[in-house]
Amino acid sequence: MTITCEGYDPHRPCPVECQSQMLLDEFRTFRDDFADFRKELGEWKQDKGERIVKLETVVKPALQSNGQPSQISTIDKRVTSLEQKWGKVIAVGAFVWGLITVALHFLPTWGHK
Repeated sequence: MTITCEGYDPHRPCPVECQSQMLLDEFRTFRDDFADFRKELGEWKQDKGERIVKLETVVKPALQSNGQPSQISTIDKRVTSLEQKWGKVIAVGAFVWGLITVALHFLPTWGHK
């Protein structure tokens, strides 16, 4: 691939000085773009940090009022308790069902001679 330069014969390759200058210009453009990106990233991080601080100062106290557990955590504990009790009810029901099934299998049939 040949690089052509302005002011030179288009059929001849560009001199080394011209190619070097073109590369330097590209690197400078890249450096400037990267500096802009770094600046935008810093501003984004600053903005997000400020928003997180606001959330922590506003939302966290709302979740815990006066040192008492929030309503969400209370509801979560109650739901967990109900799930555990429901699991026990299902286990006891399955056990009773199994006992009845076994008892009916071994008991003689009533009313048959």
